[in-house]
Amino acid sequence: MDERVFPAPEVNVQVQLNWPSRSEPAPREVAPAAASGPARQAWEASVMLARLSPREWEPYTVRLPEELWSRLEARVEEDQAAYELPSLAMSHYVNAALGRIPAAAEDAAEVATEYMVSLGLRPPATRSSGTRVHRAVLARMELLPAQLRRAARPGLLGYLQAATIAVFLDEIDAA
Repeated sequence: MDERVFPAPEVNVQVQLNWPSRSEPAPREVAPAAASGPARQAWEASVMLARLSPREWEPYTVRLPEELWSRLEARVEEDQAAYELPSLAMSHYVNAALGRIPAAAEDAAEVATEYMVSLGLRPPATRSSGTRVHRAVLARMELLPAQLRRAARPGLLGYLQAATIAVFLDEIDAA
């Protein structure tokens, strides 16, 4: 066996690390459906609220027309792919939309009534969904049935939920 020692070849390697400093935020790629407009910003705030305070979210049931349900499902799937976040859920959209219901019961009743009239004499089939919303939204939603009853008539809450979510999705789609 030959016991010669071969010298190691010279290697000239330069390594450049570009770590962001604490004062500069790390660059981030913007997803195709990046936040633009108040609806999308409300949605992003809802997603972040769910991430930062998950224990402040409570169960809530919303009843939506089948067509609106399918549209919401499609929006969730589209954003899951665009943002590469499989954890996005309907609850983020529902919470953001319901959080934008007008504060004045009369205004909320008007939105619900206009939506109800737009459906005609034969309302569409609906689908119930168990979802979650932030406690602040839930507190508002618990007060609304009585407020709507005093401002207009009983039974408007479902129409108000659907109208608010439909307008919310329209705004997101337009952005």
